[in-house]
Amino acid sequence: MRAIAQHRAWQWPRTKMSCSTCIFHQARRLRIVDVSSAKVDLDSDVSVPSEPSEPQGSVFASALLVAGTTVGAGILAVPAISQPAGFIASSAGLVGCCALMIATGLLMAEVAINRITDLQGQGRGSEAASLSVMSMAQSTLGAGGARAVSALYLFQHYCLLVAYISRAGELVGGALGTSSGAGSVGFALGVGTACALLPVAVLDAANSAMVVGVVATFAGLVVLVAPMVQASALLAPPVWSELPHALPVMALAFVYQNVVPVVVKDLGADVRRVRAAIVLGSLLPLAMFLVWEAVVLGAMGGASAGVDPLASLAAQPGAAGSLVEGFSFLAIVTSYIGFCLGLSDFLGDALGG
Repeated sequence: MRAIAQHRAWQWPRTKMSCSTCIFHQARRLRIVDVSSAKVDLDSDVSVPSEPSEPQGSVFASALLVAGTTVGAGILAVPAISQPAGFIASSAGLVGCCALMIATGLLMAEVAINRITDLQGQGRGSEAASLSVMSMAQSTLGAGGARAVSALYLFQHYCLLVAYISRAGELVGGALGTSSGAGSVGFALGVGTACALLPVAVLDAANSAMVVGVVATFAGLVVLVAPMVQASALLAPPVWSELPHALPVMALAFVYQNVVPVVVKDLGADVRRVRAAIVLGSLLPLAMFLVWEAVVLGAMGGASAGVDPLASLAAQPGAAGSLVEGFSFLAIVTSYIGFCLGLSDFLGDALGG
């Protein structure tokens, strides 16, 4: 790699929250350091050197950013879609999907690092502050590719927001004794209005509190339901032919790539640190998903085919049902807020600010 002609560290401006892990947003200090314009490959062991005059972001904080973005409402759908395949097959599917998403995240990070180094080499370092999925596509695929990527990005966000509103409407409607349609309208108006009108700092604080609630309800649910887990349900012969039907939902549950440009900027485009953050941040949700699968499928192993095991668990008397409802609602809200703000950032970039 060519020698660096000039180093220059500078403070990164504060950006909006773009994912469901804003519990870490306020603690992060985003910086980037000038590097050479040489291309880098995340499969190599060569790291871009950086000027030590100012500290870069934390690998652990960036890993938590990836992990928190991954763990969201998608975790609620995995047990139901994977139940016919069984715990063994679904665990193999989760591991495979996690590996695939790690690979795609590393590829996106490589594009982002090369884009930043190109801008720095051309003396256009300030443009790196606006690095996004759209600008990365523009630089690698051209105008047509950027439009296609933007269309897919918007379509994915639209589908996920519709799914969040629909599920939240069922929970709100059940709690208030109204229809799910009325619950969906109320949820969209309430949370959507908050995302549109409240200052980002207020949303950061509110979302951080809800992320803590997600972790607390998940831990409480695991502790409470663990005695109900049946080893025979977990060790039942896998039905591999049912696994392909579950793979799309499993892959979607590991989506975090919209924060890869943020992670790259957090860590100063350092190859080793970016790689470590993405891999660690993906393995943490994998462990959580496997525990979640074991708890739900193991406890509800006797549920009839076609019955959502999570719904069966929520119908249990006592604290278990309440914890499932609370965990489900908080996971949906945090994901909804993150995707709303991420979408607003994308549209702001697309519309020129």
